[in-house]
Amino acid sequence: METPETINQRLLERFGKTDHGQNWRLSYSDGQIEKRRGTFAKHDIHGNYLGEFEGVQIVPKYPYIQHKYVLERFLYVPEGVETDLVDKFSYEPIWTFEDKHGNALPPVWEAIEVIIDTVSRAAARAVGAKYKETNEQYTVEELKRKTQIMDELFGNETKITDALRYKDGVSLSGKKLISEEEK
Repeated sequence: METPETINQRLLERFGKTDHGQNWRLSYSDGQIEKRRGTFAKHDIHGNYLGEFEGVQIVPKYPYIQHKYVLERFLYVPEGVETDLVDKFSYEPIWTFEDKHGNALPPVWEAIEVIIDTVSRAAARAVGAKYKETNEQYTVEELKRKTQIMDELFGNETKITDALRYKDGVSLSGKKLISEEEK
């Protein structure tokens, strides 16, 4: 497994950076913070509630994601968009490395490539741009592996179709079931 530092270096080399940071980064959810405008509760050093105040405060970026790696994409906040962010740019979470039960998973470069490719392809399609195919640089085996990773990452979006896909489910498409003995 590659270290997060190695993955971030690869993300920088492959996808570049802006004046404010690299275009894609891998971060650990714990300890990520951001400045937000809003109404916040005020407490004394003993935790007693003292009321509220309006202003800017540094807050946890991912209070709902604990102890997991997150693939983030750098985005500028479009002009005219109302936001409580102080900065006009942000790293937005694209993928949390966790299994279907919410357990943390290690970040894997092959999965990151597939995720970024999928997001980039969808973004190009949304604005009517042609997405530059990069598949020529991969061998047939690598393309098969990437397809397998896509299936594992994105599945078929429902518990039923995922169960059918991974052969944990049974389809009863209107046909009579025949037992093994009847065959």
